[in-house]
Amino acid sequence: MGTECNWMAFGPKDGKATLADCAAVFLFVRECYGVTFNRMMLELAQVPAWANFVDEARGNLCDYVSNPSSPEPLPRGPYERKSELALQRRIVETLGSSRRAAEYED
Repeated sequence: MGTECNWMAFGPKDGKATLADCAAVFLFVRECYGVTFNRMMLELAQVPAWANFVDEARGNLCDYVSNPSSPEPLPRGPYERKSELALQRRIVETLGSSRRAAEYED
């Protein structure tokens, strides 16, 4: 990935993104676009909810910058429908239902 990255607005229109909003961005852009961990943390630290999360966390800032225990890159498997279905089942098990259930009926 090049050094350029297009960051779009996220979260509610009032600009008060929650920790959940930040987590959604983190999970999506890391896996789908390969944004580096350090870049992701730096950009999300502009959001008060995320900055507070990091500031209040136990440990120190070295836990929130790239500090891998292995020099090998993390594996990134291809898309598999069975993983999507397993996630849907787990959501239903956890919540008792899902607003997306109709999308996954056999």
